[in-house]
Amino acid sequence: MNIKNCQDSVNWILANRLLINDHNVIVINTKTSLIAGAFGINSTIWPINAKGIILINFDYLSERHFTEKEIQFILAHEIAHIYKNHSLNTLMWNIIERLLKNLDYNTPILVEIFKGFLEILSPGNLPYNAEELKNNEYEADLIALNYVTGDLRNAISCLQKLSSGDLNSPSHSWELFNLDLPAMTLKKRIEVLKERYYSFRTI
Repeated sequence: MNIKNCQDSVNWILANRLLINDHNVIVINTKTSLIAGAFGINSTIWPINAKGIILINFDYLSERHFTEKEIQFILAHEIAHIYKNHSLNTLMWNIIERLLKNLDYNTPILVEIFKGFLEILSPGNLPYNAEELKNNEYEADLIALNYVTGDLRNAISCLQKLSSGDLNSPSHSWELFNLDLPAMTLKKRIEVLKERYYSFRTI
């Protein structure tokens, strides 16, 4: 599999699985530490149905022997982020936080303290933006599996490989006082994916 195959796969998923024919989603091979990411919009109100960019570190995936089916799960996961407009929600929270921190010289500390209180008070020990990040990942996993690949075994093996042998490693993180704190672990993503997959199948 190469980048052209990845682009072909993305086009096929959008047209045949998510039924979006009018789209312009481009796959780019990134050389950064990012393994995969997506930014884009999907709307029936604006004059475009889906437009965005999927970044994928194809060299990293090749070196670590990700299979074609595992890469397809990653692509489907990133497409799901665009399909559900997750990147717009993340951008909104980042903008709000940046604006608040730029109000005056004391504001950055107050923002971090407020985030810390939200973490303590919330049921999942996460502030709202981190909770939303976690739920976006769970939702993208489920869409990728149930609506695109239908292959639980390869979805799990993909997430296991992303953990580099440590399933308790953070899947995504959020910042508090310059500390990177886990929003969820890869082990938890696998557990939630299996639970939701079997629940979906029994509906």
